[in-house]
Amino acid sequence: MQEDFVTERKEVTLSAEEFYGTACHWGIGEVMHRLASSWNGSKQAPERLPAWASDLTTSSFRGCWMRYHLEEEAGEEFIHCCEGQVIWGKRMGEASSSFKLCGEQVRESLCREWAKKACQSIRTEENRAELPALLLSRNEYDTLIPRLKEMELDELMNRLAVHSGDHEGSIALARSLKQPGSHGEILFYGKDSDCEKLELHQVRFISTDHINWILRESTGDREDWLIASPSSRNKFQEMLESWLMHSPSVEAYKQCP
Repeated sequence: MQEDFVTERKEVTLSAEEFYGTACHWGIGEVMHRLASSWNGSKQAPERLPAWASDLTTSSFRGCWMRYHLEEEAGEEFIHCCEGQVIWGKRMGEASSSFKLCGEQVRESLCREWAKKACQSIRTEENRAELPALLLSRNEYDTLIPRLKEMELDELMNRLAVHSGDHEGSIALARSLKQPGSHGEILFYGKDSDCEKLELHQVRFISTDHINWILRESTGDREDWLIASPSSRNKFQEMLESWLMHSPSVEAYKQCP
């Protein structure tokens, strides 16, 4: 994920406070707070923000924000697409509070390139195990994650099997959780010109040398579900491209992986 795009583009580096103001200016302040409650500062774009990053439509857009851990590397990147402009950005190091933004007008090629690079976090091109998706409790899953290091494999597998009812799939998922080659999360967001509400969907992923998992989850307070689906690298890339280059509808999101 470190390699830069080989295109001519405009660039600017912002502090965390400046970037938060920029995000609010774009209409995605809610996305920032969904990622972390610690975001704060002025909700106004900084005066030094260049026009290519400032003069963006806020009525219709879509984007993805990705956080990943790949062996010893960790990173945070995003892509924001609207009419006439695409902004790609990344945190300047795991502990950095600065963000680098790059602007480009060729939407399709940049979206495909970003999706391809995002898939570098997916270790296995094709899954080596034929397993159905697992239906789990999101709340139960979230209680297990902080305890992964201290839990024995059998205990983790049993806890997953109780909720999914799938013994074989629970074993595979438990092994992946205990020894992931890479893992992370992606927040999909989008807004249509005829809708005031910002659409948000969260996906987590886990990848090993044998299997990749994509985990989709409920977002409402009254819902409690999480679906863990085995997936290939190609399907993962298709999911990203479908969201960025097509209508940001729930149906397009549900069709992947």
